[in-house]
Amino acid sequence: MHVGRPAPGDLVELDHKGRRFHAEVTSIDGQRLAITPLCAHHTWRAATTRELVGLWRASKATRAQINADEFTADERDVGDRA
Repeated sequence: MHVGRPAPGDLVELDHKGRRFHAEVTSIDGQRLAITPLCAHHTWRAATTRELVGLWRASKATRAQINADEFTADERDVGDRA
């Protein structure tokens, strides 16, 4: 099954050695993905595109924020709100 090519900022579902988990793609080097797992008990930080099961693309606005060097004070405070 062909899912597509992920880009930095996309959320992916991976099947790594029989274990499925979700992660955010931080960078891509050929067929290797540098990832940050969304669940803390998964410690893998790299995967291949063959392990890719699902893909959710980041919006263009989200990708622009990821690539920006500075955030406004409001954007930094969003994570602190309950």
